[in-house]
Amino acid sequence: MSAFALGRLAQDSHNQAGIAYNGGLNPLLKLLDSKNGSLQHNAAFALYGLADNEDNVSDFIELGSSKVT
Repeated sequence: MSAFALGRLAQDSHNQAGIAYNGGLNPLLKLLDSKNGSLQHNAAFALYGLADNEDNVSDFIELGSSKVT
């Protein structure tokens, strides 16, 4: 339910950068690996909202590139 709550908060542009700045991206990305479909859905919902903020895009790229190495 916390992933869903973050998703709802991420619908407001004032919250998007704050969630990412306070470390919200990495735990949400990890939840995408869950075997629980509802949990994956809620994490994806939150990440979708966070990706709407252009200030967060570089954080997504940085986290993605750290998994490649």
